[in-house]
Amino acid sequence: MKPYLMLFLLLLPGGALLSQSAHALLREGNSAYKAGQYAEAERAYRSALEAEASAQANYNLGNALFQQGRYEEAAERYEAAVSTAEEEQIKAAAYYNLGNAYYRQGNYPNSIEAYKAALRLRPEDNQAKQNLLQTQQALVLNGTFDLALKLKPRYEKAETLQAGQVLDYDITVVNEGDLAATGVSIMDIILPGFQLSDPAWLPMGQAAVYGNRIERLPAGDSVTISIQVRVTDPEAIDKLYNAAEILEAGNRWNKADQDSTPGNASDKPDEDDFDADGPQQQQSQQQQQQQNQQQQDQESEQQDEQQAQSSGEQEQQSQQQQQPAPEESAEERQASGGEAREMSEEEARRLLQIIEEEELQVLKKLKKNKEQPTKREKDW
Repeated sequence: MKPYLMLFLLLLPGGALLSQSAHALLREGNSAYKAGQYAEAERAYRSALEAEASAQANYNLGNALFQQGRYEEAAERYEAAVSTAEEEQIKAAAYYNLGNAYYRQGNYPNSIEAYKAALRLRPEDNQAKQNLLQTQQALVLNGTFDLALKLKPRYEKAETLQAGQVLDYDITVVNEGDLAATGVSIMDIILPGFQLSDPAWLPMGQAAVYGNRIERLPAGDSVTISIQVRVTDPEAIDKLYNAAEILEAGNRWNKADQDSTPGNASDKPDEDDFDADGPQQQQSQQQQQQQNQQQQDQESEQQDEQQAQSSGEQEQQSQQQQQPAPEESAEERQASGGEAREMSEEEARRLLQIIEEEELQVLKKLKKNKEQPTKREKDW
């Protein structure tokens, strides 16, 4: 995507007159920008901002930074232009280019929101509509779906528990992915020693399900709910254990969570949709850490063996290459130019698979090229 190339001059419709020094520096920056000298344009626009902070200077500086591939810095300037601009046309242009800058960074959710903001100001902007659609498609293709859950007690662990005492826990669900989550259900696993004491939760055997499903959780957002459980066995304080998990979660594109499986009651460290509090959890984490260390040691040994084997093969190949190739006899040359032997069924299947894989890579490249929206230039 290419930003609008709107170079603001001295006076905008409905705008205020800039100081002479700021105006002169803006004109200097505009001339350099039109000549493709973006570093020089950047210098002039920064000087204009020092002379007088304005939406025009921030916007034009954003364009100069964008053309140099410094998209994060460009986004900061477009945001500054949005916050200081009084005219809708400047705000709409800044939001549009802000969407472009976020897109180039791969931040599709923020890019989508910026295009929406531009369209709220200029609903007739067909290019913004097209960019919004293509960014939504890119989000689906490249975005991740990833929810995480954290369980935290709200009581002091050192206190003496009494029979009938009610304990509070906070359960926080965080959307760490790029896609909004829908239909999120939370389950709390209530083991012996506890009893559900919260009307907002529905009992389900040795567990409870939160009665109000989280209908939508946008990317980057979180929600915290609480649960109360009653102590039924204070003598077993060292064994008390409470756990919570995401039972169900989805999204409009039916993408699976990238590192968790809802509802499988797994406390493995790589599954972050489950969390627990209690000695069993600590023991489980220690066991998992030991297993991870053993797995790392095994992988390290395998890599060493592979490297040693590879070194031996390379040495053997080097020795073979140093030997001159034997000359073919007349009969052998004639045989090599004859008909090829018939391909076996397994060889034919493998060849077809290779061809299909190569075609798939070509299609992916074509699709990726089509995802880059056409640029639009416009001078004001």
